[in-house]
Amino acid sequence: MSLTIRYGDATYAIHPEFAALREPQSPQPGEPHLIRVRWTFAGTALADGAAALRAARESLLAALTPAGRDLVLTEGGVEADRIDAASAVEGPRLASIEFPRALPGAYRAGLDFHAVMEALLPAGEGDNKVEGYRLRAETDDAGRETLIKEGRIDVTDAANLAAHHAAADPGVPNGWQRTAQGSETAGDGRRVDYRFENRRAFRDLPAGVLSGGYARAESAEGGARRVTLSGLFFGPLARQAAEALRPAGAGVVVEESLEVNEFDRSARFRYVSDEPAAAANGAGAGDLLRFSETFRFATRRTFVDHRPLRRGAAPYRQEIGGPVYEVIQEGEAAGARAWPAPSAPLSEGDLLEQEVRYDAPLPGAAGAANPAAYPVRWRYRMTPLLRPVARPPPARR
Repeated sequence: MSLTIRYGDATYAIHPEFAALREPQSPQPGEPHLIRVRWTFAGTALADGAAALRAARESLLAALTPAGRDLVLTEGGVEADRIDAASAVEGPRLASIEFPRALPGAYRAGLDFHAVMEALLPAGEGDNKVEGYRLRAETDDAGRETLIKEGRIDVTDAANLAAHHAAADPGVPNGWQRTAQGSETAGDGRRVDYRFENRRAFRDLPAGVLSGGYARAESAEGGARRVTLSGLFFGPLARQAAEALRPAGAGVVVEESLEVNEFDRSARFRYVSDEPAAAANGAGAGDLLRFSETFRFATRRTFVDHRPLRRGAAPYRQEIGGPVYEVIQEGEAAGARAWPAPSAPLSEGDLLEQEVRYDAPLPGAAGAANPAAYPVRWRYRMTPLLRPVARPPPARR
């Protein structure tokens, strides 16, 4: 998940945590009511070598020091918050910036910085809300991206709290699903602590489904294949979406169940159907008996440890060259009457090594009784220039 800050024409990728604070200012007699907004974030400007580090620092200061430019926060390319210079009484401006020093002997491939931007905005009628929130982006081992927003709102009039709480909801963008949310009210109904959690889906959810998913499992049995669909949907149209996944056409449904909970608007479903094997492989009727494929994503770096001979000098580690990315794709398939076609490489343009092996037909290769009648195996090694996203590939069969 990428968080970025855009100030004027300059855009910087920031570390996956961001903090914002909004609080009214106590005016002097005769002065207007104002709101101070403060954004705190950290990032790294890529640079290699002392000269490049100095240039990165000068460029960063030149971009952030001038005041009065639009300040925009984006999440994954979608605007999440902004401060318009035209509507500000003062700023936005750079309140402070720090460049943390690296540990002695540490190898630095970039310029780390911590920055605070702030602005004074005019307060509306009765605008006395104090709000602070944090955004945190996480990515798990499967490549699923999660964005968490946590914050607190304080108001003097409890009647306004619900509206402010609703306005703090970041919503659910297309391609995302709401996986968790919660709130706790305190202070006689004048304070609320909230949390919203969205997770990016690998594919769009059905219309009317806010969260959930389903799994598909296939197995070959004789001249047919058994397909099992099972899952759980949440949302106003969860039941309709579950019923729409019920197998239709040439398949025969041998088992099905649907559990609907009207209180949490959920639908849990499971469908088991037998379908002709020809549906699994376009090469012919019942040709494909077995298919499996794996993908491995790896990042490799080369380091050299230096141990200076000078007394008291600290050892340090240096990275040689840049990272090397590698994707290994290998699989096998078997047909009853002919060799199936091997899968195509995941990235043809990055292909470095290719190996495809056809084995001679085994005795008695006359159908599903021999699960490895006409076997074919393949292995591809790809070395992309940019870091690949480690996520499940699209279904190929």
